[in-house]
This record gives sequence, C-alpha cells and structure tokens, in this order.
Amino acid sequence: MRQVWDFFDLLSDENTEYIEWVLEGASYSSPFVVTAQPIDKRTNRIATEIVSPNLRDIAQVMQNLSSNQPSQINLNDKKLKTVEQLLERNINGIEKTQYDFGHGIEPVVMDQNHAKACLKQLCGPNELDQLMATFAGQGFGSIGGSLIQVGTHRNKPAIRVKEFNTGNKIWCQVDQQTLAEVEEKIRAKDVWTEQDILIQGMLCFNDRGKIIQIVDGSVTYLSRRKVSLQDLHDPDFSEGLPSEEYINRLRED
Repeated sequence: MRQVWDFFDLLSDENTEYIEWVLEGASYSSPFVVTAQPIDKRTNRIATEIVSPNLRDIAQVMQNLSSNQPSQINLNDKKLKTVEQLLERNINGIEKTQYDFGHGIEPVVMDQNHAKACLKQLCGPNELDQLMATFAGQGFGSIGGSLIQVGTHRNKPAIRVKEFNTGNKIWCQVDQQTLAEVEEKIRAKDVWTEQDILIQGMLCFNDRGKIIQIVDGSVTYLSRRKVSLQDLHDPDFSEGLPSEEYINRLRED
C-alpha cells in the first residue's frame, strides 16, 4: 500500500491542500489494482481539472525516466525522493508497477530491471551498485530488538537495532511515512536504556541468509511487564488431575 500512497502523494500539489484522493476501487487479486478520484473537499465534487496540470507534469517525469531522459526531470527534493522510493520498491520486492494517469496519457510500466536503470539516472551508478552488491535476497518481514543507535545509513535516516534472537546489529533505514513519527517518539534515553522495539520493513539478506539491512522500516515500541511464577501458576490447569495422568489423557484423545 505504501507504493499506492506514494503515487497519489506524488500527484498531489502543495498548493491544493483542499484536494483529497478518494478510493474508487481496489482489486486484491493478482495484480493488485487501485483506482482513485481527486475530490475537492470544499465542494465534495470531482476535481480533475484542478489536479490535471500536476498530473500531466508527473506523467511527463515518468515518461522521461522510461525513455532515458533524466536531464528533463524537474522536481523538488520531496517529490524526487518519492520517485526514488517508488523505484526502490521495484528492486526490493514489487515485481512490476503500472502507472495509469488516464486523460489519454500512455501508462508507464516499471519492472525491476527498468527501475534499476532509472535509479542509476537519478542516483548515479556508484550509489546504486553499492546498494545492490551485497544483497542476495529481500523480503518483507519484521524483527524485534533493542535500539542502540540513531544516525544515517547510506545517507538516509536510520536507526540501529541489536536483534533479540541473534544479537546481530542491524541498520534500519526509516521510511518517509513514519519519519516524522520516529523523530517525535525516539529520545536519547531510549538509546541509553536500549528500548525494545519491533521493526517492520524490507529485510535484505546476504548470501548466507543473514539480515544485513532493513529498508523502509517502521518502528513500534515494545513494553515488558515483569511476571512472577505465581502469576503463571494455574491450579486448575490439569482439572485437579496429577500432571502424569493429565498428559496421558491428552495423548489418548
């Protein structure tokens, strides 16, 4: 869904805050398809004419990328970052994305190989080659661990986590959707006390199956509650039977 959110965010204009993209339909079978309409919140009417100039500009950007014309791309830093995120997901799990702008505009299709070429135009080959060289596989998932560092990783906002199960120290690049939330939530004491957290995102593995990085990660705080043996004890667990007899009955069933 982040791919969908980023696409409609890209079509939104900072000067039209009263425009809202409203879900019109979604198909969850393969392929995943989402359609939406721009609605003017002041009148509750479809606002196609208002968003049309920005929509055509973004369509032209995507077409320029697909036709290897990076010099023709003119976006502010925020929108350029969003375009990069869309392309990065095509090399980190999303096989193919088709952008259909309507209005008679030819749809733009991005697959993994095409996205790599486009990112090379935007980021430069050295950065992308470094990004891809050490990854033997990727997949969406989550890990639990202790927060041990806040900083940047490959020039992107990131946090470092010591995984509970392995003790491995893993960098997690924070996605743009949750960046503001993480900035507000994390404090210095959380690093000093190694706050327990859950990270969800694109897990990147090396050729030995070890997680070496997480991309587009979101953060959830975990809390631990001390529990005594008395709290765990349930005198009625075996329904009054001796433990051996209770286990034998379970086996018979």
